[in-house]
Amino acid sequence: MVGRRVYSELVSSADADDSRRRFWATVLNPSDEHPSSASSSGPVRCNECGQMFRSAPELASHKTRHRRSVRTYRCSSGCERDFTQTSHLNQHVRTVHRNLKPFACDQCPRSFGKRFDLTSHKSAVHANERPHVCRICRKAFAKRSNLVRHENKLHPEHKTSGSRGLTSSSR
Repeated sequence: MVGRRVYSELVSSADADDSRRRFWATVLNPSDEHPSSASSSGPVRCNECGQMFRSAPELASHKTRHRRSVRTYRCSSGCERDFTQTSHLNQHVRTVHRNLKPFACDQCPRSFGKRFDLTSHKSAVHANERPHVCRICRKAFAKRSNLVRHENKLHPEHKTSGSRGLTSSSR
């Protein structure tokens, strides 16, 4: 344990987290391109679910979600869900079990447990943004998940292998 303590004193927390993510990404999926060899300045896409990330380290962290064996943090508040990171477990406990929603909308009475959910709410409800467009009928959606459900239900014959829907920004 002495080596680990010395290492953590020498490397900042953010650097240690980044190194850990890169390590696990290569161990869990060694056939994939190493995250550091991907463009760190541009967006990268998960080859398993199609989700986009700002950087390769974010993608590497995300990829652990696809590996059930890595989920080591279990919720002990009754639901027994598993999480890959303690921060995700803590956020789950705060929002689901304690019902804490600190991110309040300044335009309506709704509040959210995650800042991302507040931002999505504002753009979809108050700004009426619909950035996710069906490639077949051009119907637009606020959420990517609604586009995917629409395409799978109404246009299943056009679904390609591994396709989870296209957005206007991915063309």
